Amino acid sequence: MVRAAMTSGPLDHAFARVFLSEMQRHAYTYDQISALSGVSRTRAHRLLAGRAPFYVGDVQRLTDAFELDAATVLQQVQAHMESAGQRDEEL
Repeated sequence: MVRAAMTSGPLDHAFARVFLSEMQRHAYTYDQISALSGVSRTRAHRLLAGRAPFYVGDVQRLTDAFELDAATVLQQVQAHMESAGQRDEEL
């Protein structure tokens, strides 16, 4: 997948919400996430804050770090995207 811009968008924000929720559920620190995933601490912080675009490798490493099923992650991302779309329609 080729990105047209280096800014994060709605899909990136949905991934951030899913992984941030897992981080909080496990009570992990950014240092622990970095060690488990191989994503630098700074990049992990930027990703989970919704300030950097997610790439396939980021999603794979974080999915593995949290021991999640990829299909489950995608379902949760889709649910976040749909709920964000509904909120936008209500505005």
